[in-house]
Amino acid sequence: MAKKSYLIASFFIAISIIYITRLFFLQTVDWDDYQAAAEKNIIQKTIEKPYRGLIYDRHGHILVYNAPVFDIQCIPAMMHSWNLDIFCRYFPITKKNLTEKIKKAQTFSKVKPYTLIQGIPQQYFAYIQEKLMEFPGCIARVCHIRRYTYPILAKTIGYMGKISPQEKKKKKYLLNDWVGKTGLEKQYDDILRGNNGWSLHLINAQGSVQGKYRQGNLDILPIPGKNIITTIDSALQNYGTKLLQGKIGSIVAIDPNNGEVLTIVSSPSYDPNEFAAKAHTSLQHLLQDPTHPLFHRATMAIYPPGSIFKTIQGLLALQEGVIQPFEKILCHQKKVKCHPHRSPTHLITAIQFSCNPYFYTVFKKMMEKYTDVTIGFQIWRARVLQFGLGKPLGIDIPTEKGGYIPTIAAYDQKYGHKQWQHSHIRSLDIGQGEILITPLQMANIAAIIANKGFYYQPHLVKSIGDMAIKCSKHTLDISKTHFDVIQKGMFLATKNTWRAFIKHMPFACKTGTVENPHGADHSVFIAFAPQKKPKIAIAVYVENAGWGGRSAAAIGSLMIEKYLNAKITRPWIEQYVLKGHFLD
Repeated sequence: MAKKSYLIASFFIAISIIYITRLFFLQTVDWDDYQAAAEKNIIQKTIEKPYRGLIYDRHGHILVYNAPVFDIQCIPAMMHSWNLDIFCRYFPITKKNLTEKIKKAQTFSKVKPYTLIQGIPQQYFAYIQEKLMEFPGCIARVCHIRRYTYPILAKTIGYMGKISPQEKKKKKYLLNDWVGKTGLEKQYDDILRGNNGWSLHLINAQGSVQGKYRQGNLDILPIPGKNIITTIDSALQNYGTKLLQGKIGSIVAIDPNNGEVLTIVSSPSYDPNEFAAKAHTSLQHLLQDPTHPLFHRATMAIYPPGSIFKTIQGLLALQEGVIQPFEKILCHQKKVKCHPHRSPTHLITAIQFSCNPYFYTVFKKMMEKYTDVTIGFQIWRARVLQFGLGKPLGIDIPTEKGGYIPTIAAYDQKYGHKQWQHSHIRSLDIGQGEILITPLQMANIAAIIANKGFYYQPHLVKSIGDMAIKCSKHTLDISKTHFDVIQKGMFLATKNTWRAFIKHMPFACKTGTVENPHGADHSVFIAFAPQKKPKIAIAVYVENAGWGGRSAAAIGSLMIEKYLNAKITRPWIEQYVLKGHFLD
């Protein structure tokens, strides 16, 4: 009996120890965890979105700002008395859509707010604001959407959109976050978006807010995004957009002294304000447009450069020593056609008159300088790549293309190993054939010639907040004196191109007419101005517009005049461009 009593007593003692130990942990060690769990059931955490950074032009004019709009949210536990027909009468939503969203809201949570309607404009919200009181648990939350001062730069600035499934995996994004999808909005999204804050409220079992939790001491204020100052001259951008209206092409202008992009026009385009108001339907419409208004032709379209490439050919020939600046060559048209001009010609006048046979002979000399044409081609290609061709220049917007400079491997595959000669690749001499470059690269070529052998990486952002942006400098392995020769030819070319000529403003240019097997030829133009201490280097490319001396030259010279003089002294040239009858 004593043994049995001992076992029973031991059992009760053990149970007592377990309960005492558990009680100790509940009252001391685990108290904070249980208190936190209890508080979690009565606390509502509301994410406070930051004010997205603004975007300015180089002169401090606002390009992109934030306009207030309102989202309508509901707390499902408080919606039992709602009249859905009346709600749909007041608010921009169909009953079918509303019913579907209410079901999703109830599945999501009974007490947490769920968004029913997004982006109600401020003026419309003022009309329906008082109606909210008729619907218990209906909450209006202010947020912001992007608005644009001018209907320009749509593809360069880019647009905002809801996060994708891939983006949701990143911890920095929350459900229903909007992020930059293209352009500067995407490239600088982390800088523009800022950091979320939050506020904590006490709620009852029905989901009604009872007040601030701990007097708001645990609330975190959102940190606004940083503002961006771009390199864009909005007046010049507006003018370029006007000149390219109704045409397919692009304009890129760069300050050769620092690589800042002054204007970057791609046509056709779209109104970013209309797009922001109804992004989903607008996106579908634009994607189906056969003119591809979402396609950024300035950085993504790749074309043969045509005769503007002769400036590079001349530089490379001088550097390789296969010609001298005033060495004359016959304009022999049996090999390649040309237009009337005096013959023989040297490099300066060959640039001036864009002599095809001259550059045919020059390129042939470069290829045949060595015993094996592939050696000459490899040296030629390496020097061409110095101009920022064959790869993206690194401008600060996504999806920039790098163009294409053909390789030995490509020709070996096409013609057979060591089975090709200069005659197989002769079209390269005048910028045709396999060479493909972007309008941005064309403007950069003009900047290189203006600088006599170097360029700064083209960029669109001048400063972020108070921090100025400096970009890398690239120097070519080509003698500075060779650029003097090319510049002289380009100065004379301006005098020959009457639609480009501006009285009392000497500048350098080169036109090009690019063969197009699918229709009318393309018109191309590069230039820099003024003659001394250049401030602008520009490229214009207009598809299916014929001779380079017509549309592209007229547009380019108008842009130069607008930038340097802030006014146009040749209204007849402006009217010629606006009419757009370039093939007449």
